[in-house]
Amino acid sequence: MSDIDAISKDFMRDRNVFAEVFNMTLHGGRRVIRAEDLQEADPNLVNYISSRRGRQTQVRQHDLLKFLAAWRDRRQVYLMLGIEGQSEIDYAMPLRVMEYDVMKYNRQIREIAGGRNDGGGSFTSLLKRGEKLMPVITVVVYFGTEPWDGPRCLHDMLDIDAAMDIGFAVPDYPLFLLEPARLTDEQVAFFQTEFRNVVQILRHAKDPDALFSTIRDDESFHRLDRTTAAFILALTGLQIPMTKNRKGKINMLPAFAEMFQKIEKRGEKRGEKKGEERGEKRGEERGEKRGKKIGEKIGEVRGEKRGRLETKRSLLTSVIQYQLRNNTSIESIISMLTDVFKLSPAVAKREINQICKG
Repeated sequence: MSDIDAISKDFMRDRNVFAEVFNMTLHGGRRVIRAEDLQEADPNLVNYISSRRGRQTQVRQHDLLKFLAAWRDRRQVYLMLGIEGQSEIDYAMPLRVMEYDVMKYNRQIREIAGGRNDGGGSFTSLLKRGEKLMPVITVVVYFGTEPWDGPRCLHDMLDIDAAMDIGFAVPDYPLFLLEPARLTDEQVAFFQTEFRNVVQILRHAKDPDALFSTIRDDESFHRLDRTTAAFILALTGLQIPMTKNRKGKINMLPAFAEMFQKIEKRGEKRGEKKGEERGEKRGEERGEKRGKKIGEKIGEVRGEKRGRLETKRSLLTSVIQYQLRNNTSIESIISMLTDVFKLSPAVAKREINQICKG
């Protein structure tokens, strides 16, 4: 199991997140499943297989498993709901999910038969007439940024054409899959938990400018739970310290200073490239080498201004304004600016005073 898969379990264990994942995947964003109707269930699954060598034990562990107990039409409904988090595409996922679900059904049968005082009676089946099992549903949440190109049902894994005229008799098994990186703006708006923040990170993972703007402009990123913040850092591959505010929440804006550095360098490279292109064009038109040098110089200056002035100014302003709103002392803000942005104390103090006057 990767670090992302392990951290995703802690994040999605929250009942509110769990309910939203199912409501989006199964009900298209309708709030059918309520968080208060969910209860924890043991994710460890055991299956017993009889063979010539004797009884063998097969053990699997579900990522997350919960019971749903809700009233519908004056009768109580029970379901067993599971979530599997995936950071990579598994091309055998439908079969893997089917195996998990079968093991959950088998566990129910053993629990029913094991609770009898008659030891199961004199019948071959472990179930008696009229006894029913609770339905089992598993949702796969794929946290990758590349589109899921794996099978979405059991039939996608089978060579159905080779079955000739009896392929219709092969039972199918669908895969209930949620791809956060592919959600639309309307779908994102459905989420009220911090799953929305994770979705936004995945949607903009390939566009650092959009990612930075999202974290800067969306104030919910300035007060995340530690579990959510740790999951976001795992998804982005960043290993940087997280800054707490007075309420113990995590502010992701200073943590993404490393992202700012990448944007700044990319701005310089864009400026240099544009300068080279303009210089070459002028050189060709005028036949002068001086044109290329002038173009390169213009590109360098504009690249630096775009990378440094626009992005750095925006980031500095956002960080300072947020800290001032939270009544952080001037000394603490100066210390943070010198550590994160490598400013001198005098420059940091001047930036703070300018914003205070504004």
